[in-house]
Amino acid sequence: MVTTCCVKGCKNRAGKNKVSFFRFPLRPESRRRAWISHVSRYDRSPKSDEKSTTGASSALGQREPSKFDRVCSEHFITGKPNNDPQHPDYFPTLKMRATRSSMTRRTLAKTAEARKTEEAQKRKEAANALLTMTKAVKLKGSLLKHKETQTSSDQGEPLTLTKAKLNHLEKEIEVLQKINFELRLQKQKYKDLLTRQMEYAANESKKRKVDEGGGAVATSGQAVKNSVFKDFSLKRVLRDDPRSKTISLHGSLTTATHKSADAVVLLERKPFDVFTIEKSLHNTRTVETLQNDIYSTHDAFSPGLTADLKATVICPATEKHISKYSEHEPFVVRETPELYRTVTEPCLAQSKFSIQWVYNILEKKTESDRIVVEDPDPHLGFVLLPDMKWDRKSVDQLYLVAIVHRHGIRSLRDLTTEHLPLLENIRAKGLAAINDKYGVPSHQMRVYLHYQPSYYHLHIHFTALRLDSPPGSDTLRAHLLDDVIDNIRCDCEFYRKKTMSYVVRDGDELYKWYKKAGYFDETSSTTIAAEDAIVAVEIVPAEKAPVVSTDLD
Repeated sequence: MVTTCCVKGCKNRAGKNKVSFFRFPLRPESRRRAWISHVSRYDRSPKSDEKSTTGASSALGQREPSKFDRVCSEHFITGKPNNDPQHPDYFPTLKMRATRSSMTRRTLAKTAEARKTEEAQKRKEAANALLTMTKAVKLKGSLLKHKETQTSSDQGEPLTLTKAKLNHLEKEIEVLQKINFELRLQKQKYKDLLTRQMEYAANESKKRKVDEGGGAVATSGQAVKNSVFKDFSLKRVLRDDPRSKTISLHGSLTTATHKSADAVVLLERKPFDVFTIEKSLHNTRTVETLQNDIYSTHDAFSPGLTADLKATVICPATEKHISKYSEHEPFVVRETPELYRTVTEPCLAQSKFSIQWVYNILEKKTESDRIVVEDPDPHLGFVLLPDMKWDRKSVDQLYLVAIVHRHGIRSLRDLTTEHLPLLENIRAKGLAAINDKYGVPSHQMRVYLHYQPSYYHLHIHFTALRLDSPPGSDTLRAHLLDDVIDNIRCDCEFYRKKTMSYVVRDGDELYKWYKKAGYFDETSSTTIAAEDAIVAVEIVPAEKAPVVSTDLD
């Protein structure tokens, strides 16, 4: 049975017109009578009355509506009924007269006149409905105002009552904020889980299969074809770090612009995927290597349901890149302001790493989709985005970097009172964005600068405290942002006067400059240290010789 509107003259029907249909309400009885009255009132005409007595009327007329009678959404101001008795859509009011009829029953002149009448009626009904709504709102407001006035007069202390209400509201707001924070955390967890599920579904068709007999790994032809290492030729291992599960390789790689270019490849073991770990264990082959009482060790061969290695490729790589990721002997430098001016600064001016990739990020030429938050102000602004060392899956491993828009600030040495607004802006907006997006509060974040930095354009590191010993977080390189701000407040030239300690390696350009200056010679080092020696003079009786002690750093 096709659903149609029971209002006389309305041609709307289900499936043909994009409208909704509503049954006559059963309760309360007064509302049901109002619906019947309004539909019948506008429907009553001599012809309809005659038909209603014979039961032949197609519209509702005076009869009781059946369970099949419906009123369409075009007869309500908001497009649907409202349960508020003060609302104009408590019962149907619009277009209650016939708006369409057969042209054979009218002349063109009568049709035009009827349309004008209908439009005037619609405007009148809409105006009456809006007037009714306005009166209802005013009446409700006056009743509330009267109630508040009456309460205040009864209590006799409106000020105390207002403070009590405010205190109660503040407590409710605090509770809601806590609930909101917990819901955001839960949302992020579900979002991470959904991402992992989608990645798992995508990788399921590409996973490697283990030969149960020999355990040989078979890789799909498509995966080999798309491998970036298909034409990689290894020259030497630059660095192998068993503790961090990383290895740096130097080799040659074929690219679109180079037939055989030098490349540096960084390989790192990825964290376990909690979502697929159980299935991986079910399909993992093991070979026992040790058995002792309740303890045993095994070599395990994973079926590789997900990527277990993270690969970073630098191609074409320069000698500086190769040197940077090679194994080098470390040395500590205590850089005085004088050494900075005579050795470090000339070295930076003469030998620079390219930071075009930094400008590409700031100009949104690359990685624009990874930006978490940006302040575009040319002096106080910055972009915050995930560091390449973070896989963006586990919030516990969170690692982001804020890069300033302002050019010319190379490192910690350049910071003065002038830059305090910039640093405070990065701290406030960066931590707020991380809390909002990842649900990690500020007291669970580690925010710091490097000296010496890996590239000489001011940037600040944001890492989660749960991330154990991120690269460069040791005391010989990391300087907490809060401490930096406090130090500059105490002395505007603090970092231009301070002696800074850091590590250089024998392959670094800076190491070569310090070696050339004779810093690492034993006699030279003793002389430099003696310049900063603390001399303590002890006052003794005249009969004893004075004692002078020198404490070297």
